[in-house]
Amino acid sequence: MLIEELLSLHCVKANVDCLSRKKILEFISNIAAEYIQDDPQQLFNRLFAREKLGSTSIGNQVAIPHCVTRKINKLVGVLVTLANPIDFSATDNLPVDVFFALFYPPGSSDYSSCLEKIGILLDNKEVLKELKTAQTDAELFDKIVHIAMNNNQENKKDQLKKSENDGINNS
Repeated sequence: MLIEELLSLHCVKANVDCLSRKKILEFISNIAAEYIQDDPQQLFNRLFAREKLGSTSIGNQVAIPHCVTRKINKLVGVLVTLANPIDFSATDNLPVDVFFALFYPPGSSDYSSCLEKIGILLDNKEVLKELKTAQTDAELFDKIVHIAMNNNQENKKDQLKKSENDGINNS
């Protein structure tokens, strides 16, 4: 899945002021609810329930909150960077300032691989540094699309090299 299929400019917010885990989950829920025409309180309850199972922080000041909703038939993302990091019970004990929330339909077979791809992309400190420089929503959207596009091209090159090497090794 391409980032531009997952995100819309409406669902990208840069430099947001949020002071707590609850407030950022409410903020994300409100953005998503408006975009997908769902009840923000229900989305918040689902995200919060997921967080009770264990923090969705992946380290490096990044969290990927996620939950199911019946109001969509494809994956929907919400990307938020914070002006100041907040405690999010991260495994590395670092406060979090990049949130990439994922909403998915019931029975989705794509969401776990999408979570993994987002996690790999956001595990790169250079990527995070670049995203955190965005001052506007449009700038953040452009940066994540550009970074993801470059990442996809690099992955395709790596796959092509691997295929070529496999062909040489099998000769």
